Amino acid sequence: MIDGKTYYAACDVAKAIGFAQSLAAVTNHYGNGTVARLPSQKGLHQCRVITIKDVYRLIMNAVNQNRNLELRKRAEPYAEMLLDVLVDATVKPKHPNKHNKKREA
Repeated sequence: MIDGKTYYAACDVAKAIGFAQSLAAVTNHYGNGTVARLPSQKGLHQCRVITIKDVYRLIMNAVNQNRNLELRKRAEPYAEMLLDVLVDATVKPKHPNKHNKKREA
């Protein structure tokens, strides 16, 4: 957490999605971005970190790839999961509507 916001290791996210060159993918999409010191097996190292919004952007950018069909194929399940969450959050009512309740006979 940085300033109360959760961040994710950008290269790890890019690798999980399927970018072969994760550092290049992150740099191309986000420039230098935010850098944090994260623990690893070899001690602390500097790493670019991204917010959840940027994770979603990286997923959607991967799905829209025209040149790398393998990347697109690997990213599609993540995009579907993301879209399911968005649809569930926006389509389903948050509060039960008293008019939708079944009337007792």
